Amino acid sequence: MVEPSCTHADVSWLSSQLEGGSLETSDLEEEESVLFLGHLLVDMARLAREAARSEEHDRLEPGLATAESASLQAQCTPLDSEVSHDPWQALLSLCEIDDPWLVERAPTSPPRLKQRRWGGGPTSGLEDLPEELYSLIVPHVECSGLAPLALVSTSWSAACREHFVSGEFWERRIQVQKEAMKDTRSGLVDHEHFMEYLRVWSEGALRLLGALACRCSGPTELVQLLRAAQQSDRPVVGWESNFVEGLVWQCGPQTLGPQLVKCGRLEEWTKERVLEVMCLYVDEDEFNDATQSLDAACHLAEAATALIGSMRTGSTLSRGFSVSLHEVFALFLARFVKERETRSRMVMAQFAVFVEGFVFGDDEAAEIGRFAASAHLPIDDIIDLITKLGDEEGRAYHRGFVASRGRDATCATLSSWATASNFPAAWAEADVLALTQALRTLAVAWGEEFLEAVNPTLTWLEAVIGGGVPSMAGHCEKAPLQEVAVSQ
Repeated sequence: MVEPSCTHADVSWLSSQLEGGSLETSDLEEEESVLFLGHLLVDMARLAREAARSEEHDRLEPGLATAESASLQAQCTPLDSEVSHDPWQALLSLCEIDDPWLVERAPTSPPRLKQRRWGGGPTSGLEDLPEELYSLIVPHVECSGLAPLALVSTSWSAACREHFVSGEFWERRIQVQKEAMKDTRSGLVDHEHFMEYLRVWSEGALRLLGALACRCSGPTELVQLLRAAQQSDRPVVGWESNFVEGLVWQCGPQTLGPQLVKCGRLEEWTKERVLEVMCLYVDEDEFNDATQSLDAACHLAEAATALIGSMRTGSTLSRGFSVSLHEVFALFLARFVKERETRSRMVMAQFAVFVEGFVFGDDEAAEIGRFAASAHLPIDDIIDLITKLGDEEGRAYHRGFVASRGRDATCATLSSWATASNFPAAWAEADVLALTQALRTLAVAWGEEFLEAVNPTLTWLEAVIGGGVPSMAGHCEKAPLQEVAVSQ
């Protein structure tokens, strides 16, 4: 077996040994030998490159050194004439793989053999290893090193993909946790140190996903890849899901989106496809607790929109992605959130601020109204939403955030929704009657100022339904805000 002392030798040494048969097949069949070969090749390539640069820097005169530096920068820049016509090299630059020694030959480009700057034959790279060794080497590579490896060639990408959808890959996260727990002399776990271990692993897994996404033909194939990875994760009893926690929640859903838009055919992304990805990590039970506070609903809304928000970036990677946040949020509410009160609080938390301060004016009211119309919320949801908005605006009055008790922003929300949803013309008579009765009840509870604001609307609605609702005159008794009840 080859000794490690040879790592300082020329890079072509290993290639000549493989071609000349100096390394016996029996040696390579041992797992330890296979791992050593992989590390040996990478180490030799790195050392040869560093030695070449250091030697030339010391040997060349200042003028020649400057010219050489400019030449190296030109070769490493993805905007030069050669790379600009090579889509694979452009893809590598977008994936932040800026090391020209990492990839010997792009899969879609004609073969290129690099010459050493100090003279000699062509260098050897990862592609020179027999393909049957790839699947044996990949499991021994640290998670942070898998993304560059997946971009070397189609064969290395296939090996990394096979590892990504294996249970062994996700079990590695449990080993990382155990190693972090052992890495303390006192026996006490340093929480900050422990979380840093997990964060580094998750960042490596995300970069690997991005590298594999580059090879996917479109969103359909990418979602299939994610589903296969989720199904391969077999968490140990007492341990959390490594796929859900490691790939998503450790760094947040907002870090997942930029990796997803690296796949091809971004125009094929739809709101249903985005929701498919969310289904892989969202716990539906968390969104169906009727006792959720407005503060908790704010976090739920952030979780529901973080992925789509991060996919709609301003970079060139997301060019062609046309799915809007509003349509994904509306579909999410319809599919996942069964409790009406939770839906109302999530809508409020998404477009306005009620917990830490108070930000609910005409702009926020108009946006809530338009969203409620575009989401096709039923009339019972509209009544519940208006009630909760008015209650919060009333509390804001007592806290000194607003100067009027007339619920001006709530009325603006109602007006915006009615205009956008063509109410009452496009609605059934029963829905018009339900909203009219709800406004009557709210007018009694919220007082004369609110009654003055909505009385023209009530009179108009009464005329629409044929005078079936009595006049509001004489029904201005004030009631505590917490006693407001809307008949549904």
